[in-house]
Amino acid sequence: MLRIAKGKSIKSKRLATDMRTPVEESLIVAIEDRSLVLYRGNKRIVLNPNGDGSYIWPSISPDNKHIVYMALHDGCNTFVCDLDGKNKVNLGYLGAPVWLGNDWIVGMVDIDDGHQTISSTLKAARIDGSLRQDLPTPDTKIAMYPAASTDAVAYEANGQIYVMKLRVR
Repeated sequence: MLRIAKGKSIKSKRLATDMRTPVEESLIVAIEDRSLVLYRGNKRIVLNPNGDGSYIWPSISPDNKHIVYMALHDGCNTFVCDLDGKNKVNLGYLGAPVWLGNDWIVGMVDIDDGHQTISSTLKAARIDGSLRQDLPTPDTKIAMYPAASTDAVAYEANGQIYVMKLRVR
């Protein structure tokens, strides 16, 4: 909880761990020397579920049960795995993947010409790989870098920020 002027306070609705959570219980995922690394309290665990290579964009699910990441050396695909690096599921290419609740990943499918992005759409995928679905973005927009909550996705397109509400079933 943060204190602000005049005795009022604010709380974050989404913290990976509460500030009162003992260090031994906290979870953090990071990239170090191109490896996927999980910090479980004071323990550092190199996971690399796809073998040695280059990993980017890792994050832990809101329920602290799964990790999403991209493996550049494994087809430049997005994967979800358990916290121990096992039971990985290939979701295909989804750039800048983010969690939409605990069961869905949202990412961008961008195409570039080597110098600039020429098109990009947003897709959602179930973490078990059973379904991929286009998200409704205007054809005239290059939709990139999503951010998500449990029922909404924000994204950048042509210098503007857009937010779409979703009904997740």
